[in-house]
Amino acid sequence: GVGKPAYDWFLHHVRLMPYDSDEIVTLAERELERHWSNYATERHRNRKLPELQLPTSGEEYEAQLAGTDAKIRAWLRDEDIITIPDYIPGTYQEVGFNAPWVVRPKGPMFWEQVQFRDASPDHLHATFPGHRFDGMTGARVTHPIRRHISDSGRTEGWGFYLEEQALQLGLFDDRPRTRELIYIFGLFRAARTIGDVKMQRNEMTVGETMAFWKEWTPYLDDDVARVDAGIYIRRPPGYGMTYTIGAMQLQKMLVDRRRQLGDAFRIKDFHDYLMNTGRLPVSLLRYDLTGLDDEVGKLWAHVPLAKAMAADGSGGTARSAR
Repeated sequence: GVGKPAYDWFLHHVRLMPYDSDEIVTLAERELERHWSNYATERHRNRKLPELQLPTSGEEYEAQLAGTDAKIRAWLRDEDIITIPDYIPGTYQEVGFNAPWVVRPKGPMFWEQVQFRDASPDHLHATFPGHRFDGMTGARVTHPIRRHISDSGRTEGWGFYLEEQALQLGLFDDRPRTRELIYIFGLFRAARTIGDVKMQRNEMTVGETMAFWKEWTPYLDDDVARVDAGIYIRRPPGYGMTYTIGAMQLQKMLVDRRRQLGDAFRIKDFHDYLMNTGRLPVSLLRYDLTGLDDEVGKLWAHVPLAKAMAADGSGGTARSAR
């Protein structure tokens, strides 16, 4: 890991996050507890219902994908959730999907355990109106600067935001067991945020992070945990936390806009703004949309990295020999 001083500097000066790493851990711990509470409550509520079963064939899974895509598209239109532009392809085969049908000797891995039971959570996040939809709309942004930027707090935050927002907006009213899967995804993203920060601050090893994630996340297997831990320790610092924290920033931005506009607020307008404005850090989008400068005002003063690390006295070195 890069160490705490460098990590906090990167969050502030590069990711333009309004939080330091201590605040991010606190937020993620609260989200972990909230999602576990919701998951436990949902399991109790659904205790008399049959569990969701894995499909028995690729054909069964393909049929589920087609039905999922059609259901989500109809819901987005009927409930005025977001504009679906004419240039967006009309079928799931054209837009694509995230998890192909695979038969593994050890059984489905974590993402497949969820996706194969109900494709909706990952389809929302990664495909429609998540990453692939987001990428198609983002490619139409013409601003000479904004069209070149793709901040993971905005992109991964949007994908994760969609999962629970869809639950709150009623997409799963007729699929109670699917609500459990939404909370499982939330659990993993919150746990990953804590692990991401603590690995970069050299407070947890990859192995310790894997064990922590598995303790908190149903279905999680060693292979997915190892891959994700490797991704987040190698990528630019803070990528793993942008799912949870980016989604929380978007929720805060929605609240700010709703309180500004009152009953004139339309969630479709809010979502269309996000799709059409460029995938900037959410702190900048919030300022652009609402005019509120309490976050961005903290970001303009520049402190060189070397100065920040020298002031800390650690030089950014690890606290242990891990």
